[in-house]
Amino acid sequence: MSASRFFLVLMFPLMTLSGLNPAAATESGAAQPPAKEKDVFSFAGSWKTARNEEVQLSKYKGKKTILALFYSSCSTICPMTASSLKRVESALAKKKLEVQVLMVSIDAGDQNSKQMAEFAKKQKIDKPLWHLLAGKTEQTEQLAALLGLGIGEKRSDPSLHQMHSEFIVVIDEKGKILMKTPSLDPNIPEVEKALAAKAD
Repeated sequence: MSASRFFLVLMFPLMTLSGLNPAAATESGAAQPPAKEKDVFSFAGSWKTARNEEVQLSKYKGKKTILALFYSSCSTICPMTASSLKRVESALAKKKLEVQVLMVSIDAGDQNSKQMAEFAKKQKIDKPLWHLLAGKTEQTEQLAALLGLGIGEKRSDPSLHQMHSEFIVVIDEKGKILMKTPSLDPNIPEVEKALAAKAD
């Protein structure tokens, strides 16, 4: 079994949290369309960034975007998610498609700007078009629901993270969700195709 296939099998329970068919998403690599059109950048609420700024999601409207959930304290899967996002960003750049990258913290109560900044530096993603965001627990869960991503129950053991969907969400300039693709094995050609299309 290849390393990528091993991790996809490992993450099967997390993928089911997204409400998608994990087998279809990982084996066919097909784009996963949202149930309906949604404007992500109109979602209300304030977010703290790794640069210790308070922002609204509307700040990011107007740019093609790829987004994923993460924990800054994670030392296994989340760094792999960051690596996948870098790989997608690099491939898109070769196609002259510039994107901004949003990584939204799950465990908002334990994440702060300093932790996110350390994660960004360690993963070498402390770059202008990369934005790490943390918000209140309730609004983070609401945003995840809007994105069609699942978040599991908080564990009783504080050393264990909440389970969450391991997908990259692709969003156009107007905030419309275009597709989702597994974060550990992203379908880059489909992401390119989705973002190359003219926004409605």
